[in-house]
Amino acid sequence: MRTLFILILAGLLSACTQNGDKENSDPSTMQSKAKEGIELSTEQKERAEIATGEIEQRTLSDVVFCTGKLTALPQNKANVSPSMGGFIQKLFFQTGEHVKQGDVLATFHHPDFFGLQQQYMEAKAQKDYYYEEYKRQGELTVENAASMKTMQQAKADYFSAEANYKSLKAQLVLLGIDPGQIEQGDFVQAFTIKAPVSGMVTSVDGNTGLFIDAGTSVFEIVDDKQLYLVLSVLEKDLKKISYGQSVIFHTLTSDKTFETKIRRIGSTINEEERIVPVFATINNPDQLLKTGMFVKAQILTDEKQVYAIPEEAVFENEEETMVFIEKNNRYIKIPVQKGWIKDGWCEIIEPDPQLLNHPVVIKGGYYLQSVQEIIE
Repeated sequence: MRTLFILILAGLLSACTQNGDKENSDPSTMQSKAKEGIELSTEQKERAEIATGEIEQRTLSDVVFCTGKLTALPQNKANVSPSMGGFIQKLFFQTGEHVKQGDVLATFHHPDFFGLQQQYMEAKAQKDYYYEEYKRQGELTVENAASMKTMQQAKADYFSAEANYKSLKAQLVLLGIDPGQIEQGDFVQAFTIKAPVSGMVTSVDGNTGLFIDAGTSVFEIVDDKQLYLVLSVLEKDLKKISYGQSVIFHTLTSDKTFETKIRRIGSTINEEERIVPVFATINNPDQLLKTGMFVKAQILTDEKQVYAIPEEAVFENEEETMVFIEKNNRYIKIPVQKGWIKDGWCEIIEPDPQLLNHPVVIKGGYYLQSVQEIIE
């Protein structure tokens, strides 16, 4: 490539000589012309593929690299278990299927379930009886035909029966049973468990006919429309981390990037690995991210607004760092001081005013640098 540029430049200088511009071949004259800039013909610009742009104000930052894992928010994850022991009669959902809040997940049966319904009916009958007795004793007390003590006992018996009735009714509702159906004399054959949240079924522990104790998890449901990102930050980088910093990450299986912000910083350090957990939440409406995925992340720290140009527009030699601008149809070298280089952009510290007011060469500068070296 270098040889090609030299040949092109040789042709350029030869063309100048053939046109009778002998003054341009004098070294002192060429150095003077170098300060005025490089003038190219339309053909030379096309051959060098010159392209210009503007210096920009961009947000650049230092970066802390780390890894992490996606998990469900505690309030969006549910383990579902029966409130009384029973045999699985039927499972309606399997792992990987989506459920809505209130969907029946499974039905159970057990002899004790019929006993519970019987107790409920007996409790209702007792409640109704003691209520009538309490009301009767109250009326007798008003007429002074009964003692206050008898009335108070009737009141206590009624309240006790009512409490027992309400307790059994609540148990039936918890099992997914409508107590009104039982009160009509129609005993229910099976009880149910329902989805407390909407989401995806991530595990099913059980099969038809298996006995499940009360409180034993059968289904796990995760709502992954919003996830928790738990990052592992090295102890030495902790001083750079603060609430609200931007986090850019991608999974190990895709280059698609996602962005979020730090919401919480852990207060304990892992003794063995010397890492600190840092937490963020990420909205996941398309559900492209899954619970349990590992990620690679960058935490953007020390963000600042700077003047920047594409990195390929900056050139260096042993003496200086430079860029080229286009001014009055000439290309002029401007010395610059580089700062941060991030994502293909180079910070320019305290740029020359000419950089702010004239187009900057962002492509084809290698050709101009080669010409500059020859004429200097």
